[in-house]
Amino acid sequence: MVYHLVVYINSSVLTNILKLIYHLLFGYVISAQFFQSANASTSIQLETSIKNFHYTEYAEDNSILNRESGSVPGLGAKFNHSLSFVEFEINADVYAGLIDYDGQTQGGTPYKTQTDTVISDIGLLARFQLVPQQHFITVSYGNDLWRRDILPNNGILGLYETYRWSTMKMGYEYRQRSGSHLIIFATEYLQHSNSEMKINFDGINPATIPLKDAAGWQGRIGYVYEFYNKWLLSIQYQYQQWSSERSENVLIDSQFGQVLIHEPRSKTLSDNFKIYLNYQF
Repeated sequence: MVYHLVVYINSSVLTNILKLIYHLLFGYVISAQFFQSANASTSIQLETSIKNFHYTEYAEDNSILNRESGSVPGLGAKFNHSLSFVEFEINADVYAGLIDYDGQTQGGTPYKTQTDTVISDIGLLARFQLVPQQHFITVSYGNDLWRRDILPNNGILGLYETYRWSTMKMGYEYRQRSGSHLIIFATEYLQHSNSEMKINFDGINPATIPLKDAAGWQGRIGYVYEFYNKWLLSIQYQYQQWSSERSENVLIDSQFGQVLIHEPRSKTLSDNFKIYLNYQF
């Protein structure tokens, strides 16, 4: 079988800079609560969504090893607390469904099947307001999980993999309000850290592979409409991409003796369409 990837990065200068900025902003806005409590507001948001997921792995000669593509439904929730110039947000999402897999076996035999996929994340975001109600700097940190069960087909055994990583993002958000209507544009740089893949395949001992660095970006556009008192309805489109280099070889035990495995170079693209229902306290 071919072994796969989706995430990445340990320490780097840029990661440490982003972490420093995050902690400075987070500490600053936390302390500001003592001076801004009169302007505080809180909201809860529920969402339903569709994620279009596209993942490609590459061989050493840059030829394509396999592609994975499909759409999976999702559910999510957010808790938001706003002060006069900063917002805090706790968010969680989960997507689950079948995705088409078009690749090859370890021996190069073409292989098509489906992947039983679960993708989830939970995180904390802070929006620091530069100009009242209009320009924001965003900083976020989250933990992500990708459970990837490549199903058996035509006598070829399946492969079960679990990816875990952390994601740090920093970006800019612009808001334009007109009465009960709000338009939001945002872009963010992202990096993955603390990344690993656990693999489980018949004939080998379960193993963990540390993953290489990954970096990318995302952009989103949203529309919010206040339709009844404190109730809001919103829609959002988000595009995201990142790439990762080949991992180091890992020596594992199998029924055939010790073997070397690695995660190939990869590129991940996804876009989400979300519908939110929001209530402000």
